[in-house]
Amino acid sequence: MTTPVRDLFTKGEWCQPQDVFAPHRHRRGQLLFAENGLVRVETDQGAWVMPPQCTLWIPPGVEHSVLISDRVHLINLYVEPQAAAIMPTQCEVFAATELLVSLFKESIVLSAQAQQTERDRLLHQLLMLEIQQLQSMPFSLPLPAHPALRARCEAYAQRPQAGVRLNNWCDQVGLSRRSLTRLFRQQTGLSLIDWCNRALVLAAMERLMSGTRVSVVAYELGYDSPSAFSSAFRKQLKRPPSHFLRPQP
Repeated sequence: MTTPVRDLFTKGEWCQPQDVFAPHRHRRGQLLFAENGLVRVETDQGAWVMPPQCTLWIPPGVEHSVLISDRVHLINLYVEPQAAAIMPTQCEVFAATELLVSLFKESIVLSAQAQQTERDRLLHQLLMLEIQQLQSMPFSLPLPAHPALRARCEAYAQRPQAGVRLNNWCDQVGLSRRSLTRLFRQQTGLSLIDWCNRALVLAAMERLMSGTRVSVVAYELGYDSPSAFSSAFRKQLKRPPSHFLRPQP
């Protein structure tokens, strides 16, 4: 007798600092979760950063690489394509609820069992319902398709600095102010200034979670003062930088 295919399958694995999973793809959709550390996912569409207590969705068939910042227990929830039809068609980061975290952990146990019971099926239904209620988080950095603009964005994301001037970007990519403004929003869903501010916040988050002090992060990213940095950070994420700061040992 053939065993029915489960809509959901979950497994946990320990990852080490600086682990890198080279570009690959899955037949099923994938939802990632880790209670500590930072996980970064990159595709040809951009980058997504998953801090602790968030979950990151990767649709079926999307080629992606994964970078691990710390020793983490990474939970992978795989969703069959037919069940994933209700999920977003691009990668997205969500805030994880306490219920979702509990369901993730229970799902690991259920997935290890040979037979699927009615309780298992109902728990998986609840898990999918909970996922649909999650709040999306602004932890993505989409890339434009325009070649020169994309190259400039990739360079900026590597070394972001506060105080971006639109005219400088226009000169560097060979576009008028009007064309750049229109094209950038059309291809990323963000204005150039909003995109740069998000790049700064994500870079700051990675530094803070590595243990770098708030004042050091502020000056590294080109802010005039720690207070100016904290104000910009809070405006983006509604939380102070200290929320993401790893305590010193």
